[in-house]
Amino acid sequence: MASLYEIAGMYRQVLDMEPESDDEFGAMMTALDELQGELTEKADNIVKYIRNLTAEADALKAEEAALYKKRKAAENKAERLKAYLAAQMTLCGLKELKPGLFKLRFQPTPPAISVIDESAVPENFHRVKIEIDRLAIRDALKAGEEVPGIEVQRGEALVPFLAHEGDGLR
Repeated sequence: MASLYEIAGMYRQVLDMEPESDDEFGAMMTALDELQGELTEKADNIVKYIRNLTAEADALKAEEAALYKKRKAAENKAERLKAYLAAQMTLCGLKELKPGLFKLRFQPTPPAISVIDESAVPENFHRVKIEIDRLAIRDALKAGEEVPGIEVQRGEALVPFLAHEGDGLR
């Protein structure tokens, strides 16, 4: 069985023919019908495969979310246990402890900076990031405005849908 690419190429070749007689025209129409049947079957199988891949991706996304929750729960539990150890060592006045394989000790952390008045911080410590607001540009174009410095690109998306439905599957 030919690939979808090959079928499309053959379909295009038949369309490009210039029949010289009614018999040739009839043969051309028969060939197009056969190729369209093959094309339809291939396209149907590909859409089924797309749906399977989409379902698999959705299942992986759900698993990813579940794994994220498990990871966060493990991280939070580890942090709570670490805080519990620190509180108990502090309560006992210990700066260091060697319970077995590990050695626990308090050590200084890098300084944390809290900004209480942004306007008082000198300009050389400010960082400015300029971003283009694409949504505002889209809205301006919809309103009929001209926006210099942009290029509008339009495309098409193939949206598979069940034959008895009117809109695409998501």
